[in-house]
Amino acid sequence: MIIDFLHRPGDLKNVCLTCHELRDIAVRRLYNEVELDIGDDGDGKLSAFLGRKNPGLEHVRCIILNHEVPESAPPSPRAPLTPTPPPGVINPPALHPHHHIGNNVNGMAHVMMQVPPPPPPPGPHAHHMNAPLPRRVNPKSKERRLNHAHFAARLLIELLPENVLEMFAWGSPEEFSADNFVLLCQRQRSLRTIEIGQMDRNLTEILQNQPQLIQNLTLLHSIDMFPQSLEDLEACHAVLRDTPKLDELLISSQFAPTSHDDDVNYDDESNKPGLIATIIFKDQIPFQSCTPMILTHLSLCRINLRWAAQTYMRVISFPALKELFIKGCAGSDALFAEMVKPAKRPTKLEHLTYAHVEEIRAVPHYTLSALNSLLESISTLNALYINLSGSDSLPRIDGICNQGDNLRALIVHCSRHAGLIGHRDRAYYSQDDVVKLCHRCKNLEQLALACPNTNALDLQLSDPFSKYIDTMLTLPELVTLNLTSWPPALSGSTYASVFKLPFQVYSHQLQRIAQAIFSRSIERSKTESQPATLRVIAFGCNLKKYSQNTIAGNMQQLAFMLGKQIDPFGRVSSEAMPVKPRMVRFTEPCANILDHEFPATHEHFSA
Repeated sequence: MIIDFLHRPGDLKNVCLTCHELRDIAVRRLYNEVELDIGDDGDGKLSAFLGRKNPGLEHVRCIILNHEVPESAPPSPRAPLTPTPPPGVINPPALHPHHHIGNNVNGMAHVMMQVPPPPPPPGPHAHHMNAPLPRRVNPKSKERRLNHAHFAARLLIELLPENVLEMFAWGSPEEFSADNFVLLCQRQRSLRTIEIGQMDRNLTEILQNQPQLIQNLTLLHSIDMFPQSLEDLEACHAVLRDTPKLDELLISSQFAPTSHDDDVNYDDESNKPGLIATIIFKDQIPFQSCTPMILTHLSLCRINLRWAAQTYMRVISFPALKELFIKGCAGSDALFAEMVKPAKRPTKLEHLTYAHVEEIRAVPHYTLSALNSLLESISTLNALYINLSGSDSLPRIDGICNQGDNLRALIVHCSRHAGLIGHRDRAYYSQDDVVKLCHRCKNLEQLALACPNTNALDLQLSDPFSKYIDTMLTLPELVTLNLTSWPPALSGSTYASVFKLPFQVYSHQLQRIAQAIFSRSIERSKTESQPATLRVIAFGCNLKKYSQNTIAGNMQQLAFMLGKQIDPFGRVSSEAMPVKPRMVRFTEPCANILDHEFPATHEHFSA
């Protein structure tokens, strides 16, 4: 079907406006996933979305509700609203609040009202003389907005058709209404994924009085847990106990470091398991003789895994995992070392994500050693995402090459200096390592690596950079190339503060570099009589998710897509077209590495 090849929301909208028959077909993709910002003045648009004449309501399968209350009021409209530029780059022109309507690759109708905050100072000791002072938000106003968001969420749940949702997400750090959660489970029994986090009332007591609330969700197979209190841990256990069949599990500890005292230990210790494991998996105690859970997806965030061999690896069957996500977990080397053993080795693992997010302490050498041993012991990965903050060493290329032709997507991001503003140099593989990678993993479609520097002002690319690019262009199926390091705007390793390059000039220079890479890819395809597959080139990395309180156009990435330019004589030539990184997925499905979120380490640019 032609509709299956349309990803841009504007194209799907135009198809819906063509005729009733095509509208009934395209509306299924357009309303498949909906993301709304609630709790502000834009809630008036919910009446049009929830109207009876909206043909897309019955096709909504996923809803994500975002609610954020800024800590300071928006500045005056006369104040300059500018993104954070790289060192040596002048601020771009002022931006203005705008209304954005978008859609994701699965057809997510996305409605946002964005009001950018005041810009940060250009340097650690600089001051904005003309910038207005931020006004603190009244606590009563914050509470009123939260109640407004809860009312909007309840209105949305009540007016949606019954048993159509498969996922409902509360994308806000604020507490969620327990009454809305009960209403959601009663009206949407086709839910496949639910989130358990901070509630305004004790959810455990509600589940004890209504045990059928979770048991009636017969299709439920994924639970996302975000505990930040003992009540939340008990609620997570109650939901896990009543779930008929579980395939995917996410545990993200939200306990603050200051909440750890001598009497309360949430993480495991050498002599006993912590409260997180003992409460959530209470029914499987003692862990030494329990029957492990068979899961296909496991995500662990901000959990100490030093003694995971005595708890999590006995509760969960790691050999059955297909996706494993480890982020900000201390002692992860002990987990990797245990997974290398033949009895615990994940022989079916297809996706591995590991993120070290500590900003001050560097990555220990034994953690890299354990990660290398794990990569060398398995060969089934088709997606590997590695992000290391504060490391001088990269994972050995042999472990990555061990995946062979199975590997389709690869991200290796290594920042040598973590938590220090002013150091932006990335570690990158040698030329020989890249040659070995491209020779062993020929089926790579998406690749994100740091590369040697090339001066953005030079007309010719540097020799190390050119060799690097030419080697990666030998991949016959490469579609998306993400260079996580920024080409410097100045020659040499030091930057003179008196030299400033305008932001738009810098972006034009990056467009020229992208154009040169596209041209080399097209020339190589003509020489080898193969179609040119490279369609997306991006610089930088995605440090955090989009938020309605972030600055519009805060360019953490600069992306360019391969387009066509027709001159007045009808001659067609290729052109590197700038595009927002968040909009690339609407045109190119094979570019999801640009959506991968790198933990922020105080930096946005590394020019």
